Amino acid sequence: MMDIRVKNLKDEELAAQAAQGTIACFEELLSRYRTPVFRYCYRMSGSKEDAEDWTQECFVKIYNNLGKYNPERRFSPWLYRIVHNYGVSVIRVKQSHSYQLVPDQDLAEYPAGSKTDAVDVLEKKLRSEALAEAVDQLSPTLKSALIIWALEDITFKELGEILNTPLPTAAARVRRALIQLRQQFMKTEDKDTI
Repeated sequence: MMDIRVKNLKDEELAAQAAQGTIACFEELLSRYRTPVFRYCYRMSGSKEDAEDWTQECFVKIYNNLGKYNPERRFSPWLYRIVHNYGVSVIRVKQSHSYQLVPDQDLAEYPAGSKTDAVDVLEKKLRSEALAEAVDQLSPTLKSALIIWALEDITFKELGEILNTPLPTAAARVRRALIQLRQQFMKTEDKDTI
């Protein structure tokens, strides 16, 4: 890859070159996605050590499956699909359906990218202990959809690709998660006023 500047390539081009054996391209993908993948794994596992292990295992799986990637499609949904599937399989093996939402102060060294206003509001609210507990009460399906959507600033179409569901289903999962959170907070507010 002598003439091509790796840092200027799109993710899809990097993945195609990495699939051909160009290590520098895979290293650039690793550089771009290490923090977002870690953040997702940390939110889902609840442990920094587990998240580091999950992140490493995910990148091994990504590397081993680059030959199956279709460069005509966006790279990030393909990558997050692998990450999501890995997390689900680990949780199934552990026989645990109790994900743990981690407070944001523990993620301070892993800054998030730009977010839309709605996601910024959600991120700020996730700092409250009450919301963290409410999110933890969501089903694994709703919780995973909400966390991926909120943390990674993706579209519902991309979320559907990651979760292997149609776009309306992906959007409905996020909507249901938000509705359930609102209902839990309304119950909490009602108790506080009594």
